[in-house]
Amino acid sequence: MTFMLNKNIGMALHTMRSSRARSFLTMLGVIIAVAAVTSVVSIGNGIKSAVTEQTNQYSKNVLTIRPAQIGGTESSLATLTEANATASLTTKDVNTISKVPSVVDSVPLTIVAGSAQGDSSFNGVVFAVGGELSTVVNQELAFGAFFSSTDSNNLAVLGATAADKMFDQRVPLGRSFTIRGQQFIVSGVLDKFASTPFTGSTNFNNAIFVPNAAVRSLAPNGAPVYEVLAKVDSDHSLTDADAAVAKALAKKHGGQHDFAVLTPAELAQATTSAFDLLTQLIVAAAIITLLVSGVGIMNVMLVSVTERIHEIGIRKAVGATNRQILNQFITEAAVLCVVGSILGAIFAFFVCLFLRIFTSLAPIYDWRAAGVACLAACGFGILFGALPALKAARKDPIAALRNE
Repeated sequence: MTFMLNKNIGMALHTMRSSRARSFLTMLGVIIAVAAVTSVVSIGNGIKSAVTEQTNQYSKNVLTIRPAQIGGTESSLATLTEANATASLTTKDVNTISKVPSVVDSVPLTIVAGSAQGDSSFNGVVFAVGGELSTVVNQELAFGAFFSSTDSNNLAVLGATAADKMFDQRVPLGRSFTIRGQQFIVSGVLDKFASTPFTGSTNFNNAIFVPNAAVRSLAPNGAPVYEVLAKVDSDHSLTDADAAVAKALAKKHGGQHDFAVLTPAELAQATTSAFDLLTQLIVAAAIITLLVSGVGIMNVMLVSVTERIHEIGIRKAVGATNRQILNQFITEAAVLCVVGSILGAIFAFFVCLFLRIFTSLAPIYDWRAAGVACLAACGFGILFGALPALKAARKDPIAALRNE
């Protein structure tokens, strides 16, 4: 049995060498599909790892409390966008959160509508926050200092991108700008955030931060609390703090869970869900590519059977059984897929290496994805190679020998 298998593999490799161009074109679909699956999964793993690392950097021991649709759950991730969230958080909720024993600091982020005018006009988001923000989000300032609750309410801190867009100088400390006619003085500029922390749609680099007291003049009719960031004491677990905050808020809201309390892990999950969907779509496309390449293998094998009818007749005349002929051609189809799969996995490895060296992406090569893709490709090869193999096995030896 082993001897026949080795012989069949040797014959398959000989056939591939004798028609290299046709064999390569036949394997091309398998190579592309395996490389696509492996590369995309590896890139996705790299992005997830980076997002998790960055989320832990900015939100270590921090709970994010956001408004959510009434009827949602504390960990609902489907109702947290600005468009479909109900403004259920107020300054009273901030006080409730700050009184939870495991919470060290809590900072509300209140959205204040209005464009800013410095050297240039700026239309990014304006947040009214407390002076503890930089401590809570574990982010240093590149220049200057963050305002405190005792400072004047006309101070402001800029995100890195906002500072570049508003002023024609690198360090705009002491420069002034206006929002709705109220003048603010730049007291600091935050270091550039490597990712968008806490908020799914708002970039802190592109934001202006003003004191909470400025809300009264900028939004006389009130402004919604977009979210609350609560820093948890390191002596308490995030899970226990999550439950305590949710319980306290539900009590204040009359038993309604119209808010969501998110841990850093849940924030990372919300951020990476889009990458998971994209990965699934590309994997589905790669499966379709495998199907198409399987059809190509079947067509090539059918042509090979037609070209080698005389050879099949000779083998049968000297005693080869139908099973031996069947195994020979199935082995040829399998070898095409195995070689194509290996080439695809190797190609994906070099794609990931290239991206690591020459781009900001850092893919994590997934050997499991490569292995599964190779097994799937081999399965498709055997499946689609079965029909030509059956056709070859059923050839009448006399008719095959008469064929020119």
